[in-house]
Amino acid sequence: METILVGKEHWTGDFWMHSAVITELIDHPIHPSHPIIRSEVTHAFYSPYALMVAMLAKVFAKDSIWALEVFALFNLLFFLFSFFSFCKVFFERRQNIIAAIGLALVLFFWGQDPPFWSGYFHIIVLNAVLPYPSTFAFSLALFAIALYISNRIRNFTFKSALIILLTSVVILTHTNTGIFLIIVLTLVNYSLKEMSLFKTVLYSGCMLFCSVALCLLWPYYNLIELVTGDIDDFNDQSYVLYERLAQQYWPSLLAVPIMIYKKGDKIIRFLSVGVFLMLGIVFSAYFAKFYGLSRLLFGVMFFSDLIIAYGITLFFNKESTMLKRYYTGLVFFAMVLCLFINRVYLRQVFRNLKNEKQIDYCKKLDFIKEIVPPGETILSDVGTNNMIPTYGARVLATFYPVYWIQDIKSRRESVAVFFDPEKPNSLRLKALLNYKPEYILIDRSKFNFEESTEMWLRSISANTQKRGSMELIKVNYNLFE
Repeated sequence: METILVGKEHWTGDFWMHSAVITELIDHPIHPSHPIIRSEVTHAFYSPYALMVAMLAKVFAKDSIWALEVFALFNLLFFLFSFFSFCKVFFERRQNIIAAIGLALVLFFWGQDPPFWSGYFHIIVLNAVLPYPSTFAFSLALFAIALYISNRIRNFTFKSALIILLTSVVILTHTNTGIFLIIVLTLVNYSLKEMSLFKTVLYSGCMLFCSVALCLLWPYYNLIELVTGDIDDFNDQSYVLYERLAQQYWPSLLAVPIMIYKKGDKIIRFLSVGVFLMLGIVFSAYFAKFYGLSRLLFGVMFFSDLIIAYGITLFFNKESTMLKRYYTGLVFFAMVLCLFINRVYLRQVFRNLKNEKQIDYCKKLDFIKEIVPPGETILSDVGTNNMIPTYGARVLATFYPVYWIQDIKSRRESVAVFFDPEKPNSLRLKALLNYKPEYILIDRSKFNFEESTEMWLRSISANTQKRGSMELIKVNYNLFE
């Protein structure tokens, strides 16, 4: 179904951040600059996945939007393949049934208003996040786990080296998914491969050390700086994932009866330990005010869904008691409730099946490539700012998290002030002189200022060009010398 949805609605959210990264890598694959803001610092989205997408675009002489749409389809197929491969080797029987039930739970079994964030894969957000690195990273993590559990590669040294390489790719592509992968691989060593606690710690520690060492060889950004550096912008915005936990994650509580009833089962024990380990990290991070680790909540939900799916299949036998049947009925009732409380979002998802592809909203910025030299800065409103870097220019600020830009908050304030019709022109001039953007871009379908401001804009313009509702003003700074 999602195959049909790809490309049939507006791309939103982080898509434009990733698109800007791909655009810069297409033009400068060896030494890219910051893709969003004119700065000497790098960007944490320069991952192996981004480089792979950029190379696809470069080979076919296409743009970043086309390449990300292609990888949206690839990531969907890769996710399904990896999920079913994982279920095939992890569960000992009824793998196909468990995988089918588990996938239905992952997609639909959520409380009200589930998080619309990357790193989540419920049906409401899936279409939006398919092109994202987090989707590729999670699919690759499941593939790596399946490969590690299976006996297809008998050479232990080669298998370990391959898993270390895949782990490093996952960490560089989406760090939180890398943490999920490390937790699961450690549990595999201890529980499924039956290593002693000492050997588990030693071997898993060596795998982690080698994976991180490989990550430190990545030339595009420094992993240590990503983990320990100034990431307050990302950290602050991640706090929202700790809100409404009961409202969004209550379906996971249906895993608890299975955890208790089948606590002696090896699979249940494995998944339960994984749930509690991730919960421990999530809440420890909360008290430490390191909110970025809240993304592991999806891992908690994912393992809970697998516990429920596995538990239901355990009751598929002649000895099934009335109590067991009541549990299956309870899960079914909870699923119906989840579908009902999210019916507005689900209706929109399925309505998109009938929609024509919408491209005008971003194609109206195509002219930027013809007029604005690559790397020059445009001052525009928050919404338009997200799309501008896809076309080679830079912006003053973006709402979405950026790493290692020290003055990002003051930049956002300057953008807000400039486009606030209530603010005086003196504050607009201050914003211009502080950051010296070469251009101002105004979407006239959204912004029309008072006559005094319009006159001021005309007075500072060296050149003005209009394309549809978009008005591009070249700022004449000679007036202020």
